[in-house]
Amino acid sequence: MKINKYIYFFLYSLLLLHTTNVSSMNNHTSVVDDFFYQSGKIYVVITMLVIILLGCLIFMFFLDKKIRQLEKKIQQSYEKKTHH
Repeated sequence: MKINKYIYFFLYSLLLLHTTNVSSMNNHTSVVDDFFYQSGKIYVVITMLVIILLGCLIFMFFLDKKIRQLEKKIQQSYEKKTHH
């Protein structure tokens, strides 16, 4: 069950990216968009967004792992107290 929340987060992220791409497909472009595309800096922006997203996902994975370990310790200490 724990893996499902990561799948949901990933799918939600893809949905957000898709809606952003669909909404930006109109014929009107801004000066900022033109600047990023013409100078090639759009790839830098996309790379930074991917790095930040991957960092958040890795952080969430390790945080979830630590929380599970703490929950396990709490459950074990609770079981020891109730058995004595």
